[in-house]
Amino acid sequence: MDYLIDELDVKILNYLLQNEKLDSKKMATLFKTTQKTIYERIKKLKQNGVLLGIYPKISTSSLGYKITALVLVKLVNNNIIKEFLKKYDSANITTSFVLAGIYDLLFIVKFKNPELLSDFVDSLRDDEDVEFADLLYVEKINRESICPEPITLD
Repeated sequence: MDYLIDELDVKILNYLLQNEKLDSKKMATLFKTTQKTIYERIKKLKQNGVLLGIYPKISTSSLGYKITALVLVKLVNNNIIKEFLKKYDSANITTSFVLAGIYDLLFIVKFKNPELLSDFVDSLRDDEDVEFADLLYVEKINRESICPEPITLD
């Protein structure tokens, strides 16, 4: 059974999306509850798989990752997706999706220079398990988030 979040859970999650630091005292004051309640809710959100962790917001471009791209992959046999994903478990792949349709996989990748991106795509295209791979450069990121914001109950 899925864990049902309530209004306080939503407030906590939205606070965490906007703030890189867990400040239970501030949340308790803002939400008119106790720090103990905040800690208990966060624990329940984690136990139920709603909250996977509390992460800082990092500007990857300020770390030198100036290139963001989408890489679409069509495998020769889509029964090998799991093994293929293990083979391409790269730190440069920030997000991967298994797709239905023409392509089997979509990777969002970040690289420090075009040569490294080109090498990555070439390695995919040279892989015997890949039928074809297409590359889309991201010209500008308008919005990047780990979750739709703000979270709502509906």
